[in-house]
Amino acid sequence: MSKVDHEHQDRMRKYLRYILRLLIVAAILAAIFYYVRLAPITVSVVAVKRGPVEAEVMGAGTLWAHTEATISPDIQGRLVELTVDENDKVTKDQLLARLDDSDLREQQATAKASLEAAQAAYQRAQANQKNAEAVLALDQLEYDRQAQLRAKQVVSESTLDQSRETLHVAEAQKASAIAAVAEAQKQVVAAEGTLGYQSARLAKASISSPFAGLITRRDRNLGDIVVPGTSIYQLISTEDLWVSAWVDESFITALKPGQKARIVFRSTPPHGLPGFPPAHQPRSGPGDTGVSG
Repeated sequence: MSKVDHEHQDRMRKYLRYILRLLIVAAILAAIFYYVRLAPITVSVVAVKRGPVEAEVMGAGTLWAHTEATISPDIQGRLVELTVDENDKVTKDQLLARLDDSDLREQQATAKASLEAAQAAYQRAQANQKNAEAVLALDQLEYDRQAQLRAKQVVSESTLDQSRETLHVAEAQKASAIAAVAEAQKQVVAAEGTLGYQSARLAKASISSPFAGLITRRDRNLGDIVVPGTSIYQLISTEDLWVSAWVDESFITALKPGQKARIVFRSTPPHGLPGFPPAHQPRSGPGDTGVSG
């Protein structure tokens, strides 16, 4: 066989291999096309039955606490302790903040000392009254005896007059002692009131939580001077949270108290929380409705 024939056969073999590759590729493409476009698709069959159609009304809303409070002091002072911070959970009556109470403690101690002094003065006044009553009783007996003796002409009229004058002095001393007891008692009452006032002011230096909840904001720092009404914390109750949602006015008449609601937060979109529209709708305006979670 000549060299030309060998070259011709080589070209034919290469051509056949090329055609074979094209046929294989075409076969693969045909199989893919069949399984993608022509293969049977598995479908699920649902039996059709009559029933109510549930419609869902969507609306953007805002989460807010039905119970919230601004924690502020009742007296002026400097903050020396803050026991919680933003996002902290607190319990009822938990200590949240404390003001500098050094001056208040001194005032309470002074009021307590004043009360003790007033009580001691009251006890002395009572003792003086008892002594005045005893002296008056003796002088009364002496005057009665002198009067009997004067009736018998045993003593002179001047002696009876002296006894009468002594009796009058004893009566005056008793009246003065009674007045002193009353005045001392008033001083005790006033001192008790002052002590109670100073103790109440001292108690107000410690600020506690009015209910259990969550601190959503801290507005002051240690060392700040605060006055009554100054916000130290913002506190909400997590027991009763509401969602104020806006829906189209055309759907308002379809919303009824007691209907189920689904609340979806952007932070957890796959998960919905159950809720229900309240019987009343606080903070509602045109197109607004409240939903309790």
